[in-house]
Amino acid sequence: MLLVSELFLALVVCILLAQFLKQRWMIRRLPPGPTPLPLIGNLLLTKFKLNHDILIQLQNQCSACFTAVPSTQGFWIFHASPRGLIFHRPSSAVRNEACESVDRRITFPARKESMHHLLCAVRNQHFALCFQHLTSPVARIVFVFDASQLAKTYGDVFTIWLGGKPMIVLNGYQTVRNALISHSEQFSGRPTNPLTVAFVGTNGILFSNGHTWKQQRRFGMTTMRNLGLGKKSLEVQIRGVSEQLLEFFSSEKGKAMDPARPIVNCVANVISSVVFGHCFNINDSTFQQLVKATSSVVNIRTQWWSRLYEAFPFLMSRLPLPQYRVFEEWEKLRSYMKQEIKTHQENLPDEPQDFIDYYLRQIAQTKGDPSSTYEEASLVQVVADLFFAGSETTTTTLRWALLHMANNPEIQGKVQQELDAVFGDSQIIHYEDRQKVPYTNAVIHEIQRYCNIAGLGVPRKCIKETTFQGFHIEKGVIVIPNLSSVLNDPEQWETPGQFNPGHFLDKEGNFVNRAAFFPFGAGHRVCFGEQMARVELFIFFSSLLRAFNFRPPEGVKKLKEDYIIGGTLQPHPYKVCAIPR
Repeated sequence: MLLVSELFLALVVCILLAQFLKQRWMIRRLPPGPTPLPLIGNLLLTKFKLNHDILIQLQNQCSACFTAVPSTQGFWIFHASPRGLIFHRPSSAVRNEACESVDRRITFPARKESMHHLLCAVRNQHFALCFQHLTSPVARIVFVFDASQLAKTYGDVFTIWLGGKPMIVLNGYQTVRNALISHSEQFSGRPTNPLTVAFVGTNGILFSNGHTWKQQRRFGMTTMRNLGLGKKSLEVQIRGVSEQLLEFFSSEKGKAMDPARPIVNCVANVISSVVFGHCFNINDSTFQQLVKATSSVVNIRTQWWSRLYEAFPFLMSRLPLPQYRVFEEWEKLRSYMKQEIKTHQENLPDEPQDFIDYYLRQIAQTKGDPSSTYEEASLVQVVADLFFAGSETTTTTLRWALLHMANNPEIQGKVQQELDAVFGDSQIIHYEDRQKVPYTNAVIHEIQRYCNIAGLGVPRKCIKETTFQGFHIEKGVIVIPNLSSVLNDPEQWETPGQFNPGHFLDKEGNFVNRAAFFPFGAGHRVCFGEQMARVELFIFFSSLLRAFNFRPPEGVKKLKEDYIIGGTLQPHPYKVCAIPR
């Protein structure tokens, strides 16, 4: 028995040692970051999760700033990290970019120990050996330690380990923009995990990759434009659904109510009209099952078992645990969509009327084409993607909007005053009218910025080896463009921690687009439903504010503004009084 225990202990030690050596080898080529432990990586540091709050804590750790300038031998970067002094020569693209501005400062993540490493290196042969690479007498390297930075930031690019998997986190407007736009192709992949594969496989738009993703996305965007995206016809449908929402709020007669259900019902009905060609009665049992199933799947990562499923998919898929209820909801959703597809196949019109009609015609036209990814299974997943992305995001944003209007009566009053002056009591509101109401438009944009329902943003995957800001990033590495750091970047926003519509207004009160505003992402993976969401938000928000005053219930001074993490960053359930004006 003792021998077995000794063998088991030896095996564990060998596994840990092998994992440690593997990590140390990989770390050499990754951006600096917290030192990972074998097997669990930085899970203790992140409290076994990775979200907006965790990254803010990491960003609040210390850093060191270093400036490197060109020499006749080329542009070199010299920086410190937890593993000592690093000296390397970036790619030609980075060198050319840096040489355009000699005084350009480059910030690298580092730990407190980095200053010690640097000072020691300056005094010993390690520095001398590195410096021999710069043979030109005009070479100039300047080290800058910014005391304020030491207290504020961790760095723009760092690595964090979730288990044995490294993830590169990008922070700040300049860095994230560089990744999503300038390196859009390289970071256009979408990482998959056992839970994602179990639900969606490799079909659809949100989680597909390569040829499948490109073909499905291109078709989806073309079809949405054909169905009225950016045209008056879609606005008519949205206004019709908004009237249902106004009627529901009116029926409550100013009593305290939870606005979540009526909002999600109406937003989902907009998607239904585009995808299925018809709307539902919001009390329809089938429609309520559809909305419930969508919410269950979208918020799956809030469940404790989701992390276990990703770690032990073979075991978890065979145990009678709570995940089966979510899988059942998912099957209900798929079954309804298959039923709708069958109905459309039996009554296919000569001219397509909705998304399913267009897709079925595309399947027929590309039949026999070996490069085609159009099939019924893909159609089911694309429709599900439209419901997931379209209903959850817009619903959550509108819930935040009403919460902040109730908590900020002065801002609400200014919006209503502007709407009254431009539209009166009965004039129809069009999306193009947003130019006439700059303050209202600014408030909607500030709600998206301040509330930032996407949190960190959706992870990307590097699809080809690339050099990014001096760091070599290998194919397959997961990259997290931290959208929260962009929408709260103090270099881009005057008061990032405050709800301030003035962020989008100039001194004359005109609306101003901000370069650092991209709550829908950017680049190749930008949300392809962005335009529809913008139209919905403007028409729903303007219609509600013109018709009602929103206040906290009696006895409540202020609604809670902290969030809970679901498929998006959502407000806590709350009640609000919609008082007719």
